Amino acid sequence: MKEESTMNIKRSLNTFFAAVVMAVVFTACSFGNKPAGSEKTGLKATASSIEILGDGRIKAGINETFTESYYDVNELLAMVNGELADYNAAHGAESITLGDYSLENGVMYMSFVFKSADDYNNYMPDELYLGTVQGAYDKGYDFNRSLYKASASENSIGKKDLLERGSDRIAVLTGTSSIKLPDKIDYYSQGMTMTDKYTVTPDANGIYFVLY
Repeated sequence: MKEESTMNIKRSLNTFFAAVVMAVVFTACSFGNKPAGSEKTGLKATASSIEILGDGRIKAGINETFTESYYDVNELLAMVNGELADYNAAHGAESITLGDYSLENGVMYMSFVFKSADDYNNYMPDELYLGTVQGAYDKGYDFNRSLYKASASENSIGKKDLLERGSDRIAVLTGTSSIKLPDKIDYYSQGMTMTDKYTVTPDANGIYFVLY
């Protein structure tokens, strides 16, 4: 069961980003308590890009429409920094930090750096698993799928071959975010497009495997 403080933080950010998307005035009464153990909400703004850094941290970039007549950048930054301070007080210093940000042509870009996949999953609505193939199987992910060989897309492997690579590193992600790995990609799920040797992007919403 997740701590109540974590659920409250996610509810607060969910309310804020939903308000930005709808371009309506944020109200403090939206910060009601969310009972611990209730359904995960997370940010309405899902990550547009995920990067696994060399030290294992995760950088997630978010793009959202920003109507400045309702919000100013300083208000947004103050609120986000306050929410991150609350989260870090409960989970450890720098569990989540605010990275770079910009506002261009009515679109707000913000990046967050997460110390671990657990921190990412606490804070974001989509799911991310980083570990071994065997660990992903033990968590119950569906292995009935085909993966392309990165160096030769006509070659693919299925469940049997995948399970034989139990100690290999894998990222399992949900949604439509692109993902960049710290090392060259070995195999990636059908339904993804390879941008370069380190980056793939889902073609549609779903659950995807990337071995690297």
